Amino acid sequence: MTRYLACLFVAIYLFSGCGSKKKPSLSGTDEVAIGDFIESFELIEPPLEVKDSALNKKEKDSLLIANKIFAQFVPDSVLTKVFGKNAKPKIYLGKRINENEESYLFAKPATTDKKAMLVLCFDKNDNFKAFLPLLVQDANAATLQISGINRKFEFYQSVLMKKPDGSTAEGKEVYIYSNDAEQFLLIAKDALDDKIREVINPIDT
Repeated sequence: MTRYLACLFVAIYLFSGCGSKKKPSLSGTDEVAIGDFIESFELIEPPLEVKDSALNKKEKDSLLIANKIFAQFVPDSVLTKVFGKNAKPKIYLGKRINENEESYLFAKPATTDKKAMLVLCFDKNDNFKAFLPLLVQDANAATLQISGINRKFEFYQSVLMKKPDGSTAEGKEVYIYSNDAEQFLLIAKDALDDKIREVINPIDT
């Protein structure tokens, strides 16, 4: 009887081991399929909000995405538009939010002097469609940037600026992803009185 139970436990262990699949590493040492890349981002439900100060948080090395892995699935133009040509930012895993047929991946690329939060949109077939620079950190101590996605799947970028007289001005832009246009579209804008940051075209064609 004891021998029978031991054999049963071994069989159960081997069966459970065969059913589990080890996720490939994004460090560049493993072959990575697009499905594994997308599922490496932690799935959450909206809303999600990020302040510019959060970009200074030191990320774990386990969240690092090798540049060659990132380049397999995301066009080079995405990082070029935000960081400039030949820039090699470190890229970290963030969250993932699904809406109907789209998956939105939140990735955090960073260099020594520039940090950002990008939204990468993939369709139901795991094809890259568009990106949005949700938050790009500026060097203006008088501003506070708050960006995120709400439960209506609207992506917003807010900038609060403290003026010399002590008052506060706010600017805000709101985007949605259009499946038909395959782009992030600007649907609302409240301009800040002063231009306080470089404007980056969020539409990647």
